[in-house]
Amino acid sequence: MDATVFPHQVEVLGMTHEPYEERLEPADALMLQFESADTAFHTLKIAILDSSERGHPVQLEKLRTWVPRYLDITPRLTQRVVRRSYWRWFWVDDTDFAIDHHLEERTVSGPGGLDELCGELATRQLDRSRPLWRLTLVHGLPDGRQAVVAQVHHAIMDGSAAMNAFAAVTTA
Repeated sequence: MDATVFPHQVEVLGMTHEPYEERLEPADALMLQFESADTAFHTLKIAILDSSERGHPVQLEKLRTWVPRYLDITPRLTQRVVRRSYWRWFWVDDTDFAIDHHLEERTVSGPGGLDELCGELATRQLDRSRPLWRLTLVHGLPDGRQAVVAQVHHAIMDGSAAMNAFAAVTTA
């Protein structure tokens, strides 16, 4: 594993540490290399929330305070990718990390609204200038339900690891 330590410290989410670059595994670099406007290498994980059990819907502000507690599941959630040459991709700390870059709120309507939104999210590329994940809080589902849709790039974690992490977060 290629790692380079720089002589200064950075602060990410209130924690100070030495920044570093770590080369991506070849399979992960390959996915980034071949990703295009027509081919995305991220997965979607969907949790349906029943607000009747809590008595109130989840608000985006709640996610803003709740999600950072789980970012230590993997350091990749606060790192972005940098391409140094055609085949050399590296993980670097995102010194400008902000949770708001990874949260959005949408409202759907009518039958199939969530399916349409998921189709849109499945084809929308993740911003490579930021860590490769995003959460969308979805309102407007039948019976007052909501959804949280997680978009996670395969380079961060494979589908089953992403599902396990998402399940841990959404059941907490």
